[in-house]
Amino acid sequence: MTTLGKVLVFVNLLFSLITGALIVMVFITRTNWKFGYDDLTRQLTGERSKLIATIKDKADMQKQYEDQVARIGTDLKLTTQQLDQVSKENAVAKENLDKATKRADDATQTAKSMQSTMEAMKTEVNSLDKRLQEREQLVLTLEKQVQTSKATEVKAVIDFQAAKERNEQLLDLLQQRDKEIARLQGISSERTGQAQRNPPPEDVKGRVMVVDEGSGLVTINLGSDSGVNKGNTLEVFRLAPRPTYLGTMRILDARPHEAVGKLIGAQARGKIQAGDEVASEILGKR
Repeated sequence: MTTLGKVLVFVNLLFSLITGALIVMVFITRTNWKFGYDDLTRQLTGERSKLIATIKDKADMQKQYEDQVARIGTDLKLTTQQLDQVSKENAVAKENLDKATKRADDATQTAKSMQSTMEAMKTEVNSLDKRLQEREQLVLTLEKQVQTSKATEVKAVIDFQAAKERNEQLLDLLQQRDKEIARLQGISSERTGQAQRNPPPEDVKGRVMVVDEGSGLVTINLGSDSGVNKGNTLEVFRLAPRPTYLGTMRILDARPHEAVGKLIGAQARGKIQAGDEVASEILGKR
C-alpha cells in the first residue's frame, strides 16, 4: 500500500469518526443542541486543523518519498550503467584472461617440447661423449701406431741408406766387372767410350713405354722437357716381383715428352719390358 492510500484510509477513518460524532451530536442536540453544537464545532475545528496538518505532513512526506524515489531511480540508473561498464570490463578481462591462459598453455607445451628436446640433446651429447672417448682412445692407439711407424720408418731409412751404400758398391763392382768383361772380350776403345755414364743434369725418373724386340730400341716417358737429351745415359731396373738391375741405356733421340734409347751392349742384365723403371741413378741420387 502506498503512502497516498494510507492517507486516504486515514481520511476515511476521520470521516467515519466525524460521522459518528455527528450522530452523537444529533443525539446530544436532542438534549442540549446548543452546547453540543458548540462543543462539536470546536472538536470539528480542531480535528479539521489536525487533519489539514496531517494531510500537509503526508503531502510533504509524499514529496520527500517521491524525491527519494527519484534519487534512488537516478542512483539505480547510474548503478546500472556502472554495472554495464563493469560487465564490459569483466568481459574484456575474461577475454584477456582466456588469451593469457592460452599463452600459458602454449608456453607450457613449448616448455614440454623444449624439455623433450633437451632430453634428446642430452642423450645425443652422452652418445657424442662416448664416441669422443672412443675417438680419443682410437687417437691414442693411432699415436702409438704412428710412433711405432716412425720407429719403423727410421729403421727403414737406416736400412735404405745401408742398402743404398751396398747397391752403390755393387754397382761399382758391376761396372768394374763389365769393363773387365769388355776388356777381356776385346771390345774396341770406341765402345768402351760409349759405355761411360752420362746421366742428365737433373735427377729424373720415368718408365719404359714401348720396347722394339727387333731393334732393341726402348721408348720412355721422359724427354727434353725433363732434361733428358741425346747422349745421356739412364739406369734401367725392375722393382717387382723382385728388384733387378737391367743395365744402362743411352738416349739416341729425345723429344719434348719422350725419348728413344738402347741398352748398352755388354751391360744388359736381362730382358727389358714395358713398365720397367728408368732413372738418372738407381737410388734416385747421384
